[in-house]
Amino acid sequence: QLFTQKMMSIISPVMYLVMNMLTISIYFVGAFLIENALMADKITLFSDMVVFSSYAMQVIMSFLMLAVIFIMYPRASVSATRINEVLDTNISIKDGLVDTENDIKGEGEFRGVSFKYPDSEDYVIKDVSFKANKGETIAFIGSTGSGKSTLINLIPRFYDATEGEILIDNINIKDYKLNTLHKKIGYVSQKAVLFNGTVNYNVGYGNDTKENKIKEAIKIAQAQEFVEKMSDKYESNISQGGTNISGGQKQRISIARAIAKDPEIY
Repeated sequence: QLFTQKMMSIISPVMYLVMNMLTISIYFVGAFLIENALMADKITLFSDMVVFSSYAMQVIMSFLMLAVIFIMYPRASVSATRINEVLDTNISIKDGLVDTENDIKGEGEFRGVSFKYPDSEDYVIKDVSFKANKGETIAFIGSTGSGKSTLINLIPRFYDATEGEILIDNINIKDYKLNTLHKKIGYVSQKAVLFNGTVNYNVGYGNDTKENKIKEAIKIAQAQEFVEKMSDKYESNISQGGTNISGGQKQRISIARAIAKDPEIY
């Protein structure tokens, strides 16, 4: 980057100097020829001078654009290499085969689950076992960095457990197809993720949800009051990232999205 910028600092004024000197030279020679030509040839010489000047400018500009390409290429090459590193990374979360329903609904169980991040020596969570039956509410309480969020992120398979197994409806989550697993779970992240679109679009995102169900979800999430005060109510626009509403309002929209999905487990 430093090298290309230094070269551009040198090349750019040189190219513009050549371009302007060439223009002056063409006009100078053209004026001399026109002055000494017969009256019948003056118009032809003038038009030739204008055309030649235009062609000369195109040639010089082409060389200038070529210099710009040489500067942009190494930057584009580095960016492409970084993108390819991501695209070529082997997927560690493998899709399962199960996409059918069974008789058990809304049950979650951890059996001796331990987890540590890649290249880390210490476990974030160690030997966690519990069962959440349908209709129960489970809360995890602990200090900052104790692994609460990590434990929850294991359920939708943002990470896979290092040891032990996690079961949803008595089936190991690794055996589910990811799409099937995610349909069973309503997840509200700590950081609310909203998209550019209407309130209805953000709440019903990713699901074939009817409008009356969306309104019911917004009401349950206690977002109805501020949504109905917006200019177009449920069709009001939410900016990318929810920059035009408050943090608490963004969280309520996220909660409404999870409710509208009507999953087995929240």
